[in-house]
Amino acid sequence: MSNKRGRKPIFDAKELAKELDKYVRESDDPMIAEFCYQRSVSKDTIYRLEKDCKELADSIKKCHTKQEMITVRKAESGAMNATFAIFKLKQKCYGWTDKQETEHTGGLDIKVVWDNGDKA
Repeated sequence: MSNKRGRKPIFDAKELAKELDKYVRESDDPMIAEFCYQRSVSKDTIYRLEKDCKELADSIKKCHTKQEMITVRKAESGAMNATFAIFKLKQKCYGWTDKQETEHTGGLDIKVVWDNGDKA
């Protein structure tokens, strides 16, 4: 007997995962927002269900991977504004970031003074 409380979930996470996999395969430009809209489910619900369902988490990652690939290809071909592509790819789900590297030259002199409070 389960101790879980609350109402029965409206959406089955594993079924949503199967539907999302099919949507990603069949769509030229898949988006989680569009998938959710077509099924009258909020993105919040999808991402909440993702935490407890490996299949749904994997399906969402596949969608993000395909979207990343499409974005890069469109940007490289000039079919998408490069600034928009960069902005889009910096979203958390894609993992792209700006990395700045700073090179320091010259020396660094450090003098350590220890004062233990004794007065001689």
